[in-house]
Amino acid sequence: MSYDLESEQATPVLLDIESMKNNVILLLDTFFYVCIWKGDTIDKWEQANYQDNPEFENFRALLEAPTEDAKYIM
Repeated sequence: MSYDLESEQATPVLLDIESMKNNVILLLDTFFYVCIWKGDTIDKWEQANYQDNPEFENFRALLEAPTEDAKYIM
């Protein structure tokens, strides 16, 4: 599943290098493991603590969505 700021819901994507973009978060369920991968831009914004700024509430929601979905899967 792919999460980005442009769409409100997660989008299914192919397990391919093409899906690994700088501005997305990917959630992979391999049956034994659940992995969350963050693109370079998302990672840098998270390290800069944009999610703590009230102006970037949508970014906070973007970070929380795959985590909540991963908890549901597990």
